[in-house]
Order: sequence, then structure tokens, then C-alpha cells
Amino acid sequence: MHLVDTITWVGTDPIRGEVKTTLRSDGPYFRDSGFKHHWLIELCAQASAALFQVARTSTDGNSSKASNGYLISVRDFEWIETVSLNPGDELLIQVVFESLEAPLGQSRSEVTCGGIRLAHGLLSFLMDG
Repeated sequence: MHLVDTITWVGTDPIRGEVKTTLRSDGPYFRDSGFKHHWLIELCAQASAALFQVARTSTDGNSSKASNGYLISVRDFEWIETVSLNPGDELLIQVVFESLEAPLGQSRSEVTCGGIRLAHGLLSFLMDG
């Protein structure tokens, strides 16, 4: 979860929360032509994984038991490419797990920057552990 900077809050029933990240010029999402918006999917996946791990740790008390997650599906994911993103921009990623029946989970994510909705969609995961 290299792209997640801060978990600002997390809830456990259902798993939900908010993650902040600041875009860095040395990050993988910038190329010669600017920000590559498909990275918003990866940011949502990492935010979901971080919130899942924190929520699971707080409910079972086993902080040393890390799990692996695998993104298996992206549905209804939309992003606005007309908004220019630059190094230093802070993104807020809100996540709500809509389904969690081990080993499968689904989270709905929304990415905003400065109050502007940049992306949203539904991610499905296969989780172990």
C-alpha cells in the first residue's frame, strides 16, 4: 500500500472510511503527458485494502496477521480526465464495503480533490487470511 498516506477514519460495521494521499512528482502516476487517470483505480484498491486491514485488526485484535488481497473486478468506474492533477494535490478517497463474504469483498469508492469528484466505482476483491 505504497500510495496511501493517511487513514483519516475507519468504521467497522460495515467497513468504511476515508484515506488521504498527496500526489508526489516521483510517484508512478505521472508521465511526460501528465497524470494518468487509471491510477485512480489503484489508489481506490489500496485505500480499500488499508481500511479492510485496519478494520479487521480492530475487530479481532490480531495486528500481526496481515492478509493478501487481489483485485479481481472493476465495475462502473468513471473518472473525469478533464481535471488536471499535479504533484502536491491532496486526494481524499472514501470507501464503503458493500459486501464482505470471505473470501470475496466489494467496495464502493469515491475520489475527490478540493471538493471536486474525480472518480467513483465498485471494486471486487479476493482476500485471504
